[in-house]
Amino acid sequence: MHLIKDISDTLIDILRQISDEAYCQPVAILEQQTIGQQVRHVVEHWQILIDNYDSKCIHYAKRKREITIEQHKHIAIHLLQTLQLAYNKKDIELTIVSIDESSTFTSSYFRELDVVTEHIIHHAAIIRMAILSLDLKIKMPANFGYAPSTIIYKQQCVQ
Repeated sequence: MHLIKDISDTLIDILRQISDEAYCQPVAILEQQTIGQQVRHVVEHWQILIDNYDSKCIHYAKRKREITIEQHKHIAIHLLQTLQLAYNKKDIELTIVSIDESSTFTSSYFRELDVVTEHIIHHAAIIRMAILSLDLKIKMPANFGYAPSTIIYKQQCVQ
């Protein structure tokens, strides 16, 4: 359950090392998307789960797409820290609206928190590619952007 905290802590550490210019720089291998756009997407996905916890209805496609998050890394860092303080909730049943809005299904808060965690890992991998593509000289954990199961598998292969 605390994996989301660990991954977001690592993301925050990496964001603190990235210059404001690099945060907003279009990346060719991402079809000119920026690191900031990837971070905004992660933040807003997590926000939807937290902000709609009390209503018990989650619709991930209803993101705000707040451009200031992708333009100002200090805002993204602040929001990630705020989400870290808010995620530790009890497990409840949730209604999830499908992406195409054609149906709903039942899930739980813990299951959706796991979905958000996997989503952060996925975008961390994209952010990792952007950092490497831009040749940014920052300290990044070797396993940043890898799922825990992949990390375990890679460790077993080395042995």
